[in-house]
Amino acid sequence: MTGLFQDLRYAVRQLRKSPAFTAVALFTLALGIGMSTAIFTVVDAVLLRPLAFSEAGKLMTVWEKPPGELESNVGYQTFMDWQSQSESFERLAVSSEWQPILGSEQGGERLYGRRVSSDFFRVLRTQPLYGRDFIS
Repeated sequence: MTGLFQDLRYAVRQLRKSPAFTAVALFTLALGIGMSTAIFTVVDAVLLRPLAFSEAGKLMTVWEKPPGELESNVGYQTFMDWQSQSESFERLAVSSEWQPILGSEQGGERLYGRRVSSDFFRVLRTQPLYGRDFIS
């Protein structure tokens, strides 16, 4: 233990002799620790923690992908066909982006939301934050 304390005293003396190096070293350590913490926080929230829905492991997203094209949203008629013929899923719901403009075109404000089918909240096994669920 005495050797460890001697080494620490020597290190502190050396750091006092060169304050610029000490400042750069401390800044680098602080930046590295801060970035590691930030990255872990994002990875933990996005990848490691389960979704905030009951039985989140049973949820899945399904897209339509025509041959040779990119994934695309499912049309309403296709969704209705899948819903009537589905034997693999307990329930199906559909959602799509929705960006209406509140007010006029000149002075309006763009809103961001989703259009959803009537089973949307039942599929997620949750309740709307305000108001009531859809009446089927």
